[in-house]
Amino acid sequence: MKKLLCFLTAILSIFLMSVPIEAKENQWDISKSKSEKLESDVVFVLDKSTSAQIENQALEMLKKLRMQIDKTDAKVKVGIVIFNKIANVSSWFDLSSQFDQIEVAIRKNITSGTNCHAGLLAGKEMLDQDQEVEAKRKYMIFVSDGITYMYN
Repeated sequence: MKKLLCFLTAILSIFLMSVPIEAKENQWDISKSKSEKLESDVVFVLDKSTSAQIENQALEMLKKLRMQIDKTDAKVKVGIVIFNKIANVSSWFDLSSQFDQIEVAIRKNITSGTNCHAGLLAGKEMLDQDQEVEAKRKYMIFVSDGITYMYN
């Protein structure tokens, strides 16, 4: 019985090795074109009750990002939402050419209240309205001390 089982296993192995197997070509969802222009949206949603140190860190991060995109043909649009009791929404800024306007928008001085919900909704709406950039290339950076009020 063992000899028969070994013989059948050997025959089956030889048969399987002789059958050609077609390799499927992978369908990649990634462009192989080096000429594809990368465009991204970044929205900062900032709680104005946080410290100036947080503003400086956000600006430093944007400076580093700007240095990276200046080496490529990438385009990054930056939106700023600053919230207190309401969301204060900026327009879109081009990171390469409008860094000074981004800094002014981030450092905007407003007071009273912390309505996280309004800030998040405004940031999401800003990203959703830009139809030129794919959803997978949109980012929201939310900065808050986490202490909020209930606004109904």
